[in-house]
Amino acid sequence: MKKILIGILLPFLLSGCGDNMKKEYSEEDDKKMVSEILENLDDHTLDVDAKMSVYSEDIIHMGQGNRAITSLEDLRSMFIEERKWGHSEMKHQAFEIHSFDDHVIVRGGVKGQWHSIDGNNTVPFETNNLMTFKRTNNGELKIWHVIFNRIEN
Repeated sequence: MKKILIGILLPFLLSGCGDNMKKEYSEEDDKKMVSEILENLDDHTLDVDAKMSVYSEDIIHMGQGNRAITSLEDLRSMFIEERKWGHSEMKHQAFEIHSFDDHVIVRGGVKGQWHSIDGNNTVPFETNNLMTFKRTNNGELKIWHVIFNRIEN
């Protein structure tokens, strides 16, 4: 009797375990979402609210030589302050994208130029960056952690 019961229950137990191992995400969709988010970051014409829409509530933003920003309000303040001085025209690149159930890790870089508000100064820059994106309950990605450093030319 025990062998019959095990024979009946074993396939159900194994199929249940298999479902738990199934990926709930698509690497191709993740690449597309990351690309769209990076395009948002590159568009200096977007207003601050549009910029903020791609960040997770529990953001940690660590730029070289600066204290970590650990709230959306502080990040918003940084964006507003930066706009008083000028804007950056830049292009983010994703060199590696690694997808997991609850997050995505992206190693990338940025190349661009900062332009002063009066248009008299332009400063080229290049960075390395490491970003993690948090997967929301509806499958969207939001920027969760940002770490970057400037590459000296």
